[in-house]
Amino acid sequence: MQHHPTLARTPAVPGSRHRRFPLGRLLALAAVLNGSALAQPQPAPAPAAPADELLATIPATFRFAAAQYQFLLDSLKDNPKLPRTFADGKLVTINPRDWTSGFFPGSLWFLFEYTGQEQWKTAARDYTARLESIKEYGGSHDVGFMLNCSYGNGCRLTRDPHYREVLIQGARTLSTRFKPAVGLIRSWDQGAWKYPVIIDNLMNLELLTWAAREAGEPRLRDIALSHADKTLKNHFRPDGSSWHVVEYNPEDGTVVKKQTHQGAADSSAWARGQAWALYGFTMMHRETGRENYLQQAVRTARFIMDHPRLPADKIPYWDFDAPGIPDAPRDASAAAIMASALLELSQILSAPASAGLATPPDPELSRRCRQLARQQLLSLSSPAYLAAPGENGGFLLRHAVGNHPKNSEVNVPLNYADYYFLEALGRYQRLVSQGRIASIELPRAPAANATRLRAESGSRAEKKPADLRFEPDPALPNVLLLGDSISIGYTRAVRELLRGKANVFRPINANGTAENCSDTGKGLTELDRWLAIQPRWAVIHFNWGLHDLKHMKPNAPKPTTSADPNDPPLRSLQEYRANLAGIVARLQKTGARLIFATTTPVPAGAVNPFRAPEDPPRYNATAMELMNSQAVRINDLFAAVQPRLAELQLPRNVHFTDQGSATLAERVAAAITTELQPKDSGR
Repeated sequence: MQHHPTLARTPAVPGSRHRRFPLGRLLALAAVLNGSALAQPQPAPAPAAPADELLATIPATFRFAAAQYQFLLDSLKDNPKLPRTFADGKLVTINPRDWTSGFFPGSLWFLFEYTGQEQWKTAARDYTARLESIKEYGGSHDVGFMLNCSYGNGCRLTRDPHYREVLIQGARTLSTRFKPAVGLIRSWDQGAWKYPVIIDNLMNLELLTWAAREAGEPRLRDIALSHADKTLKNHFRPDGSSWHVVEYNPEDGTVVKKQTHQGAADSSAWARGQAWALYGFTMMHRETGRENYLQQAVRTARFIMDHPRLPADKIPYWDFDAPGIPDAPRDASAAAIMASALLELSQILSAPASAGLATPPDPELSRRCRQLARQQLLSLSSPAYLAAPGENGGFLLRHAVGNHPKNSEVNVPLNYADYYFLEALGRYQRLVSQGRIASIELPRAPAANATRLRAESGSRAEKKPADLRFEPDPALPNVLLLGDSISIGYTRAVRELLRGKANVFRPINANGTAENCSDTGKGLTELDRWLAIQPRWAVIHFNWGLHDLKHMKPNAPKPTTSADPNDPPLRSLQEYRANLAGIVARLQKTGARLIFATTTPVPAGAVNPFRAPEDPPRYNATAMELMNSQAVRINDLFAAVQPRLAELQLPRNVHFTDQGSATLAERVAAAITTELQPKDSGR
């Protein structure tokens, strides 16, 4: 349940079945998101020239969002309810009193803000008006979510006085759930709890602080401060993580018990709960200037970004302590909330010392917050999480989790995931275009020094090429290895490990030395030639990635690698996926059992060609999503070697030591051996 902050202090105002359809006409860039539903609108800044992959994808993502949401609107015709999720092939809609009711109209307001098109304003007004009764609804602590995301954004963008009246009355109604003896706003009315308070409830406090200023009712601010103070005192563990629920004695406000109702265990760190805590205290610091709120936001941010179980693509598991990691479901909604909050927190942490904070500016932590937010948004914008056009019921993001312990809304789209995703994208673009953050924060070497950067040395197997020709045993099954120099490094060892079990081939040159399969573009071009080495394949173990993500000089007369982080990769993430999909389709026609190997890690350090260390996890996430959709076995070489890179990988080099290649060979041979075994009929 949640809401959204402003990045600059400004005068405050409150803010069926799958079907395919055309993306529609290009949406004009008319405005950028202003951060909080309750922040004063400002003139749209001039857009910055796209200088990084995320910034470059934002216009296309909003075009996609417009097409998806038009599909949602078409699906909702004559339905008075609002969309919440899409499950089992059906659109799930809800009444205004559902805690998520404000997110869909809020997303419509974001589309209007970005495009300037009246059609989105009209739709946003329609769905916002459906929630007016909530201003008198005292049965939920989530009035802030319901009204602030809908009426709040509408008030911010239109200055409609009626929206202002609804918001103020909604804040007064929300305040009736506050009990002075406890000092907190009560959360749920259901269940056996006497007076439960959930961490999500922080998100409703901005409605109170805004209404206090707008209506001149300091009582509302006092309630928000009391709630935040007691949450700060009782909801957090020493490591900075939060419980989900704290139950209080309604007579004297003493703590009865602490739980994590929607998490893996009472002691676990439920991912969306940590996101609410991060967002909530960042917002409360902005609203009040109180130092202790900022300090808790920082503690929560550090807990998230330093957590050893935060995956490489930075999209958290539904619980940081979930059983079954790394196979536990991810939660795209938690990632979207985190990304939006981290962008605001990064700006607070970079504020000048004159801001009067006891906590001094922390440029390095500010940079880390921005970088994590950027990585999360890149992952969410990739095909691994962003839906295909016309699918997902019209929602944007896949792989969100509502309530895992109750098996409710697991691995589905959710309206609040879309809301915070759009908010964060708009926030990122606005900050870049205002010059408040660099569009990409990777080291850039001066052009004059580019020629002095050392070129990446090849693998040891390439430096001392062996003749890989051999006489196959016709009684054994044939195995094909396809890949780049990493696979060349382990080919001979795999062949030795599978001696007597299989004939192990790979593409070779005329002199018998290994041929590098390079990038997916070459893979598509040469695949038929490689498959013709033998008429029948039992197993094909394949990988592409390292060459796809290497940076290239643009507009060079011939393909030329680049040491410049700001030059583009050879294949964009979208092109990589499309090429890989074509390769998989061709490989499936062979009837062989397929194994895809993930791309191995890229170490930090400027070499030629440059590769970004964060790119292998992103490309792998996209590839793994594709492989899972095609029932292709995955051999996660990235995960296998990452904990031991210091001993297995050459310094500042993507290639491996002899021990590293031997380790990879063992993993590859084991995967192939498994696929060579007879399969039962249930496969």
